[in-house]
Amino acid sequence: MLKNLFKRELLATWRTMLPLYAAVVAAAGAGRILNAFAGNSESTIMQTIINFVSITNDIIIILGVFLTLYVITMRVYKSMLGENGAVTMSLPATIRQQLTARFACAMMWSVLNAGFCVFAYWLYRAQLPPVVTVFFKSDFGFWYNFMAAVLMLILAAMVISGLYLSVALGHLFRKERIAASLLCGVGVFAVLGGSFYLALYFNPIEKVFSFVDGGVLQTLNDYGVFGAAFFLLLCIACFETANGILKKHLNILD
Repeated sequence: MLKNLFKRELLATWRTMLPLYAAVVAAAGAGRILNAFAGNSESTIMQTIINFVSITNDIIIILGVFLTLYVITMRVYKSMLGENGAVTMSLPATIRQQLTARFACAMMWSVLNAGFCVFAYWLYRAQLPPVVTVFFKSDFGFWYNFMAAVLMLILAAMVISGLYLSVALGHLFRKERIAASLLCGVGVFAVLGGSFYLALYFNPIEKVFSFVDGGVLQTLNDYGVFGAAFFLLLCIACFETANGILKKHLNILD
C-alpha cells in the first residue's frame, strides 16, 4: 500500500516540481550566458543589467525552496483535510501510511530541490553556495562529510514533520484554519528553533551517554552524532503528534 500511495503522491506533484526546478536552472543558465558575453563590458547599463540578473537568480533559488515547502504543505492540507479529503480517506490506508507516503515523497523533492538549487548557484556563479562550503569540507575526511549530509537530511525531515504538525494543529480550530495553521507553524518552528539552540549549548544526548569513554564521546560529538540523534527525536515527535491529531480529527482508527 505504501508503494501505491507514494506513486500517487509522485504523480500528483511532479507536474509542479519538475517545471519549477527547470526554471531555476534555466534562469541560472541564462545569467551565465549573459555574463559570458557582457561580463567584461564597461557599460554602466550592462553592469546594471548583470547585477539585476544576479539578484533575480538568488530570488528564484529562494523561491524554489519556499515553493517546494508550500507544495509539500498543501499536499497534506488539500489531499487529506481539504477538497480531495473524501477521495483520499476512501483508500484502504491508515493515516500513518498516508502521512508516511507523503513524507517520503516530500523528502525526495527536498533532496532534488537542494541539488537543483546548488547546481543553479554553481552554474551562474561558478562556485558552490556558502551553506555547502560551511557544512562540507574536503579536508575533514569522509566521515565528517557523511555525517554533515545525514544531519542535513534529518533537518529537512524535521522541517517537513514540523509543517505536517502545523497543519494538523491548525485544523483543530473551527474557523480560519489556514490562518490558524500559519500561527501554529510559527509556534512549532519557534519551539524547534529553541530546541536547536538548547541542543547546541547543553547537548542533552551527550549527557545521557556520559558513561561512554571520554575519547569516544568526544569523537561522536565532533562528528555531530549527538546533534543528529536529538534532531531525529524532534522529527519523530512532530510526525507522531501530527499522526495522532489527524487520526483523531478524521475519526479513523489505525
